[in-house]
Amino acid sequence: MIGKNNWLLEAVQTADEPRAPWIRGVVASAVENPAIKAAILAIVDQKKPGGVEVWITGSRAKGNNRPDSDWDVVVLHPKAKPILPGYSGPVILEKKQIFNGDWVEAVWVTPSDWNHPGQYMSDCRQYGFRIR
Repeated sequence: MIGKNNWLLEAVQTADEPRAPWIRGVVASAVENPAIKAAILAIVDQKKPGGVEVWITGSRAKGNNRPDSDWDVVVLHPKAKPILPGYSGPVILEKKQIFNGDWVEAVWVTPSDWNHPGQYMSDCRQYGFRIR
């Protein structure tokens, strides 16, 4: 799990893990422009303050993103609505463009939904990176 205050350092130190492509791509770009992380966290905090964890998921986490790929963000929040029975994952609650033209798509889930058996949350657990 990535720490709250030293997420980039820990990500670089874990470069031998299966997430190494993400580290070479996304973390490198975040180091060049740390404002990306700040912009993502600002969107999260403006929409629904109080999230206990914020994760980068999707193609950016898997390392198979394209230059036009969005930033998929999962926020664990105690007051989020649970994933409905029969659904494989949460509903996108926020989609905003940040300063560099990239899009951020964020979902809020309850901490208990982190272990939801659907493919979306399974990918989050396998490939995701905690940024807060």
